[in-house]
Amino acid sequence: MSTKNIKYQFLYSINQNFKENQDKYSLKKEHRTGQATIFSYSARSNLIDISSCFANWLKNSHPEIKQVKDINVQHIAEFLSTKTEDCSQKTLANYKSLFKKLSSVVNATYHINDTTMI
Repeated sequence: MSTKNIKYQFLYSINQNFKENQDKYSLKKEHRTGQATIFSYSARSNLIDISSCFANWLKNSHPEIKQVKDINVQHIAEFLSTKTEDCSQKTLANYKSLFKKLSSVVNATYHINDTTMI
């Protein structure tokens, strides 16, 4: 059985949790919001961009990782530390926020109940 690459696994989980034409405020009133739901195209695009960049970095730095369930906090911290010389603190804070969202999306899709990503 072949395994899909990490970039595809991220993309699949992002698309599974993207809810087009849904109003998060009406869902919030009904107490049905989840952290894994992606409501806007810009949020979806940002998650795809960071996950693609992270997957490419993983492919070069940690080729032994083949599934998203094998990613842990140390990998993300290592990725962010490589970005420190190129990015501002504000950008790094944005990346951290995107990784938290990506973690909840992946956990919801693949039913990973531990918080190994973040």
